[in-house]
Amino acid sequence: MYGHSPHDLNLSKRPKIIKMVGKLQDEGLEKAANQYYYRTEAIAIFVKGLIAADPHSLIILVSDHLPSPSNSQSYKDLKYLDGSEKATFKNRIFIIENGRPMRQNTIHHFDIPRIILNYATNGRYCREHDCNFSTHDTPLAQNAYRSDYLDIMSQAMDAASSKRPIREKPQAVQ
Repeated sequence: MYGHSPHDLNLSKRPKIIKMVGKLQDEGLEKAANQYYYRTEAIAIFVKGLIAADPHSLIILVSDHLPSPSNSQSYKDLKYLDGSEKATFKNRIFIIENGRPMRQNTIHHFDIPRIILNYATNGRYCREHDCNFSTHDTPLAQNAYRSDYLDIMSQAMDAASSKRPIREKPQAVQ
């Protein structure tokens, strides 16, 4: 099921569930909310299947942006995230560790590898590195993130090799 404008639904398969009431009317936002309802339902079914297949896993669901309402002021008028100017640029993230939902502060997408690496190393990564995800509300320092990325990748390789030893391929005997 797609998730972009114009947020149309096949109403015979997915009837409208959510209706905006009150003085603010935004058809685009109402259509997006109904699409979100059905997408969330589908994701819930999928995630339940993932947990059933592997209850000891890390599942991360993240959005890329809020849907575009018909009126660009709608989110502010609704006081979404207190009407903050940056509210439309903050994304939702849902993390499930070992079958349990985990609470997370506002983070950047760049922080997701740290979350994954911390999980993969049983918390060692955040004990040894700055994982205070709430401090990143400043312009991104690309060099710092590049350095962190290289560090994360090298540690991920170390962690993976200790869990699954790389075996030498058998040599062909002539």
